Amino acid sequence: MPRQTQTKRNAMPKKKNKLMNSIVFLFLELVILIVIGTQVFKILTKKSNVEIAAELEIPSWIDVQLIDEGNPSRSGALLEGINDIVVHYVGNPRTTAQQNRDFYNQEDSDVCSHFVVGIDGEIIMCVPLTEKSASSNDRNRDTISIEVCHPDITGEFTDASYESLIKLVNWLRSSFNLSTDHVIRHYEVTGKECPMYFVRNPEKWDQFKEDLKAAEEGKPISYKFSGEGSEEESDELSMDDADDFTADNVDYATDEYQNDDLVYAIDDYNNYNYDEYPVEAPDEVYY
Repeated sequence: MPRQTQTKRNAMPKKKNKLMNSIVFLFLELVILIVIGTQVFKILTKKSNVEIAAELEIPSWIDVQLIDEGNPSRSGALLEGINDIVVHYVGNPRTTAQQNRDFYNQEDSDVCSHFVVGIDGEIIMCVPLTEKSASSNDRNRDTISIEVCHPDITGEFTDASYESLIKLVNWLRSSFNLSTDHVIRHYEVTGKECPMYFVRNPEKWDQFKEDLKAAEEGKPISYKFSGEGSEEESDELSMDDADDFTADNVDYATDEYQNDDLVYAIDDYNNYNYDEYPVEAPDEVYY
């Protein structure tokens, strides 16, 4: 066989291999471009948490009672983002979620939270999830705030309020894709002893984080209300005891704790000392 013909035959497989390698390389480049393009598209079209909040359907287990527009408690200013969920306690034992919400709606009130969780587990929504609440400081711009009612001076939540708080927080976490690291106490924002029971008992706060994960996985939670600061203890609280109780929490201390026509002020938020404010008196005075 002529040497020239043999050389041509040997060159043909090399050309085929080179062509095949080029095709494979082009294919890989195309795949990479598609992946990159998809990620860029997702980034460019991804909705912010505030945009998600604007379209979010509020579950039926949340009682929506928005504070009146134009009220000092509701500025109407839009959130810049939703990065954290902040848990508070109302500070005044045995007041209801409805009483706290109605206090926010007073013309002289300039504080509020997005949600209030009651002693019996009821949840009231006070401010749209797209708007700032007036609950802490400059972090109002990128947080959702939750106030929780409690039955006694320890600030410990009841089983019902605790379970509702977990349900609410996990719904918010799921809606805005937030991990438990983004569930914080008011204490982390301003250093205020709020929620008091979970600041004084940090292991209980750690357990709350674990219970959030457990509930998310359909597992039982471990919290049980101890009732150590029971209703009886609250009933026996004297004026001196009340002063001692608020000594470390002067933000919401008031000059008087009992009046037939007044309920002492709701937990304040921005180092503001409330005077007592007339509201519809409950069946019994809380002090």
